[in-house]
Amino acid sequence: MAIAHGPVVLLLLQLLHGVAESRQHSGTVTLGGEHGLQWHFLGKFGYAIGTGRYEIRLRLQGTSDEDQELPRPDLDVFLDEDWPSATTLTPCRRALDGPARRSHAMLEPGQFGEWGRWQSGAVYQKVRPHIWYFALSDCRDEYAGGVLDAHRASYTVDYEIRWNQFDNSELSLEMRYMPVATYVSMLALTALGLRVAVRCQCVRKFYGHLHPVIHVLGLAMALQWVSQALHLFHLHAYEHDGVGAPVADVMAEVLFVLSQVVGASLLLAMAQGYT
Repeated sequence: MAIAHGPVVLLLLQLLHGVAESRQHSGTVTLGGEHGLQWHFLGKFGYAIGTGRYEIRLRLQGTSDEDQELPRPDLDVFLDEDWPSATTLTPCRRALDGPARRSHAMLEPGQFGEWGRWQSGAVYQKVRPHIWYFALSDCRDEYAGGVLDAHRASYTVDYEIRWNQFDNSELSLEMRYMPVATYVSMLALTALGLRVAVRCQCVRKFYGHLHPVIHVLGLAMALQWVSQALHLFHLHAYEHDGVGAPVADVMAEVLFVLSQVVGASLLLAMAQGYT
C-alpha cells in the first residue's frame, strides 16, 4: 500500500515546495527630466509585529560635471492601507497626499562607480503585520515652484535596498515559515522514502527482483529529496543575508521539475497500459 500511494504523497509534498525571492533587492531607475520619470516603485516587504528596518544606497551612473548639481532623490515609504489610494494620485502628489508614512529626503548617491553610504530607517507595527511599499521620487522642482522643469536632464541611478525583520531575518512575512514548512516536508519525504525502501526489500526477497516502475518511482523520489535539501539550504542562507544560495536554488528548481516530469511520465505510461 505504501508503494501504491507513493505518487499521491509525493504530489502533496511537492505542493509545499516554494520559490523565495531575495529581499536584498537591486536595480536601476531613471529619474528627472520629462514628466513621467519622477517616481519609481522599488519593491515591497511584509513586516511582522515589532520594529523592522530597511537600508538603501545609490550609485549614479556616468559622471556628473563639476558645475552640475548632484541629484538627490527621495525615498518614500507607504503603508499597505494607504497604497491603493496613493497609486491613484499623480506621481508628485503621492508622498504628500498618499501619504507616505516615512520619507527620506535627498538621498546621496555615490559617484564615479562608487556606491553611496547606506541610509537606514525603521517601521513599527504592534496591532498586526503590514506590507510596506518603497519608491524613489524626484519632485523637487514641483515642490519648490509648483512647475516641473521639463528641460532638467534626467539621470540614472543603481540602487540596493535591504529589509530586515525585528529578529534580523530577511524573509518577508509571507516567507517567514517557509524554512519550517520545507523542513517538515523533507522529513515526511525521508520517512516515506525509508518506508518504500523497506517494502522494496521485502518485495525483492520474495520475487527476486523489482518492477521497473518501482525503480522509476524511486528516481522521482530521490530527485525530489535532493531538490528539497538544496531548497532548504538556500532558505537558511537567504534568511540571514537576503541573497541565499542562487545556484542551489536554481538546481533545486531544475531537480524539482525533473521529478515532476519523471512522475508524470510514469503515470502516462501506466495510463497507456504499461504494466
